[in-house]
Amino acid sequence: MSFVVHSYGYLYHASRWSVSRSDHPFPDSKKFEKISAVVLLGFTVEAFLNHVGALKIPDWETNERGFTAKKRLKIVLDAASISLNEGSRPWSTLKELREIRDMFAHARSETIDQYSLGHFITDQMPADFTEWWARLRDFDLDQAFDDVKGLVESVWNGLCMAGPSPLELVGSGNGT
Repeated sequence: MSFVVHSYGYLYHASRWSVSRSDHPFPDSKKFEKISAVVLLGFTVEAFLNHVGALKIPDWETNERGFTAKKRLKIVLDAASISLNEGSRPWSTLKELREIRDMFAHARSETIDQYSLGHFITDQMPADFTEWWARLRDFDLDQAFDDVKGLVESVWNGLCMAGPSPLELVGSGNGT
């Protein structure tokens, strides 16, 4: 018997778990949780597209690395008969997830000059003044969880995949 490990399921649950650890007293712990959750949620989408793409799209495993993230999404959505409206949810959320993921993948250290801020940093952590935190601070994580779950379930149903909700799957013994 063989088993399939559904990486997208593990990534989704790891993302959810990372924000449930909110009892840590370290001042930046909320930032750590949000960074982890957002990056893992972005990876969830990529891993899910690779999972269903390999099952439903001819030559996916040969060609997918040559496609942009947007092209991979479009190919899978087309196969599932789902239209892409880039200006509305969940697509706008997916775009923002990808941009934040890329921002961290290509991150650089930043120098924060407290004099240029017009005051001394006393009750705030230096990361509060970074470009990445400005972007991440207002990112609606609950909306992102809902949008990713909705996308995954819509694609799953559109591709006529059998079984329980795909985000409930972390592994199976029947190869699906």
